[in-house]
Amino acid sequence: MKNREFKFAATSTVRGRKYLSELKFSLKDVNIPASSWIEEQLHILQKRSQEEAFARADIDPYLRVIRLLSGVDEAHQILSLPAEKVGRKALYQLFTFAEQALTLSGSTAETRTRSAAMFRKFILKSAEEQTLLDEDISRRSIGFRTRFSRNLPPRPLISDITDKSLDPELAAPISSLAHASAKDLMAKTELRLERDLIKIQEACIRELEICQALRERLTTIGRGNCTNRESRLVREMLAADKSPPKATRTTVDTLPTETLFSVYQKIIVRDGLTHVNRPYNPVFWQNEARLKKFLTEDEKHLISSGFRIHYLPHRMISQELVASFVLLLTYTGWNGHTLQAMGVNDVVVKGEWVTLKGYKGKTDAFVSDAHLENKQPGLMMALNVIRWNRMQLIKLGFLPKTCSYLWCTWTTSYGPIKFQYVGFQDGLKKFQTTYSLPNFSLDQVRPQFLAHASLKMKNPEYVRQLASHKLLTTTGHYLDQIILRNMNSAINLEFQRRLENTVLFRLAEEDEMFKSRVRMKHVDLRLLTPLGDGASCKNLEAPPDESFLVGNLCDGKRCHIGDGCENRKVIIDIENLTALIRKRRYYRMNWRRLEQSNITAFEKFHVPAILFNLGLYDYIKTGSFRHFLERIERAIENETE
Repeated sequence: MKNREFKFAATSTVRGRKYLSELKFSLKDVNIPASSWIEEQLHILQKRSQEEAFARADIDPYLRVIRLLSGVDEAHQILSLPAEKVGRKALYQLFTFAEQALTLSGSTAETRTRSAAMFRKFILKSAEEQTLLDEDISRRSIGFRTRFSRNLPPRPLISDITDKSLDPELAAPISSLAHASAKDLMAKTELRLERDLIKIQEACIRELEICQALRERLTTIGRGNCTNRESRLVREMLAADKSPPKATRTTVDTLPTETLFSVYQKIIVRDGLTHVNRPYNPVFWQNEARLKKFLTEDEKHLISSGFRIHYLPHRMISQELVASFVLLLTYTGWNGHTLQAMGVNDVVVKGEWVTLKGYKGKTDAFVSDAHLENKQPGLMMALNVIRWNRMQLIKLGFLPKTCSYLWCTWTTSYGPIKFQYVGFQDGLKKFQTTYSLPNFSLDQVRPQFLAHASLKMKNPEYVRQLASHKLLTTTGHYLDQIILRNMNSAINLEFQRRLENTVLFRLAEEDEMFKSRVRMKHVDLRLLTPLGDGASCKNLEAPPDESFLVGNLCDGKRCHIGDGCENRKVIIDIENLTALIRKRRYYRMNWRRLEQSNITAFEKFHVPAILFNLGLYDYIKTGSFRHFLERIERAIENETE
């Protein structure tokens, strides 16, 4: 009996919590006959998922691509074929159609690459259990080569945004930092990476300090005195299933907020309201209005925790958990999943040192231990509060004694805690808003940490150990992506800044209207000698005519006018090829703006330079140095991608 409806068991893991779901797929919806080879595959996969659920991130793309291909006539015909008519040629065509459909789908590069790979993987794996046209069905025998790049772009660094709160020299994104030299750029990049990490750490510490101060304040007022009448009335309010009598509300409303909160603390302890099996669910009437009066300005952002604030003397709130988590990420350089896998036994405090042990589920291996000095700002505060919270949750019955979880806090339902905290995305956004931090994800902390360590220590082996990479080449490739791409971009932008301002400076000598637009710190007179466009000069200090001199150097205005300067010569090397391509790129993007700014200066100075640049470029493009030119051109083009 052929099936038209299929169900697949799938699992997904979010911050350590595993979810089981069921994915449905209907051949009827995609108009594919039940006698097709793809029906056989779906039947095989359905049976396999009943034995062991698929990862949703794997099976979902496979089903999605089938749906996409059902809307492509040629691909739909292949999907509808019987098994005995499907061979290597048909699968090659299907894989090609899949990549074409994904390209048009509007998905990100990462999603397209992964979806195509999962589609091919499931097709080939299931084909092993089918009788198709060709006996040998494998990746090698089909010979399909993907057009999608496997080298996905790295996540942007936290520092690749403008931060006007910093020194003007460091305020620009690191991919566009102004600099005097490559050494200066490296120093500024390292400093900017460090400043942003420290800013995040300081915000985490401040959050922990605020929560701890509030905890201590609530504990202190809980020791204050109250009358039996006050205690009785407040308890009636807390335990009421519906709105308490008006007389009770009126009397309680007259109590000062600090007195009311003091009574809350006493009743919470006396009635065992902190325990998992508490006698009743307390209702803190008009709690928000009272909290607004009680909390200081620094504490006001915690109001979203609502009634949970009253339990601070007994357990942690989510804001503390997020702050502790982010702080430890900035000190370890781990990814979020590794840190969340850290249990209480993985924290070893000995003398002046703390050792943290982590596990990376992606590679099923332990990462390098993080050895940290306990005097690092906020480190012990974070570790102490998460370990104290765990002990409290065990004591109160929310966790079993054998549980090693460190990242647990309040859940939507009141009862035993089965999973660790998963609200990082929302909690992190609120944390960033509170402390005016840039928007970043937990996954961006690790590359920021490693980039800073690389520039600071200048020791690839040290960074490899920090990153827990098996091979040094992996670390090198990783750092090339996250550091060199940004620095290359900064160098390219600096070249453009200097070239533009130097051009404006020269124009200002002829026309005063340009003076106000010149930023002198970016003027580099060397760029308007032949040294910046693929040609070189025999002697800048001895031009053919002394009137060309400005100070001790030639003004570089007549290198390409007429037959060109007799001092001009062409040296084809990597440096000059790079300059040739950069200047060609600059003129290609800015020639019309330069023409509109001053047509006279454009025709006199820029047109000859552009013609020389284009001529030299075409000459090399068709000559024996073509491959060098193309390689440098690709590298420069990639800087802006």
